[in-house]
Amino acid sequence: MATLRSSTLSSEKNLSDTKSSKFNLIQSLKTRHVKKIYELHKSNICKMTSMLLISTLLVACNSKPTIDSQALAQSLKSSQAEFEKMVNSLDTREKIMNQYATWKGVRYRLGGSSKKGIDCSGFVQLTFKEQFGVTLPRSTREQQKIGEKIAKTALIHGDIVVFNAGSTGRHVGIYIGNDKFVHASTSIGVTISDMNDRYWKNRFNEARRVLKPTSIAALSSDKQNKKSVNENLFKESNSKQTTNKSKNKNS
Repeated sequence: MATLRSSTLSSEKNLSDTKSSKFNLIQSLKTRHVKKIYELHKSNICKMTSMLLISTLLVACNSKPTIDSQALAQSLKSSQAEFEKMVNSLDTREKIMNQYATWKGVRYRLGGSSKKGIDCSGFVQLTFKEQFGVTLPRSTREQQKIGEKIAKTALIHGDIVVFNAGSTGRHVGIYIGNDKFVHASTSIGVTISDMNDRYWKNRFNEARRVLKPTSIAALSSDKQNKKSVNENLFKESNSKQTTNKSKNKNS
């Protein structure tokens, strides 16, 4: 009996260690991916800045510049915008995956909007509300009318994908990259599916863009501002407590 219990505890520990290793690996890969993008962007910015500086010096010395400084400045601006777009896209995907992690496997229920059961449009509405602070219509039909219609080839993280499927003839999900989308499936509940699977590929209707890069950046900035305010309030509170302690000690 003691041997069996020891074996069980050992198995549970191994399972826990395995889960911990997987989590650490995922976090490490994610960090390395962001660092790689950042280093590439930083390298491009440095090169362009150097070229722009050389061009400016040549103009100052009355030499004929071989570099179009205006075009270079525009290229520098475009590179910065592209980098911000990539970061926003990664942030969007992370938010959607956080939502998926808490709803994975919840069964499908037409008209439902809780952990007891949820339908496709309910899951989309809830995700946008909880993760992005965006209020969407409740029905699939209404969700298909909002935002901007985009080509399938132009999909980015956070776009709504619509299919001719489901119990109502329409089905919606949220695109997460690599031809994958998260949704509340009528057969297996909240899950991730591949748009290249024959079933979904043949039933694809359209895609809609609700989230704009500017709105995502504003949301991140707002959260950062709130964090800074909370940190300042915490510092002020600690400072007052320290001052009061000093006064009490002196008196």
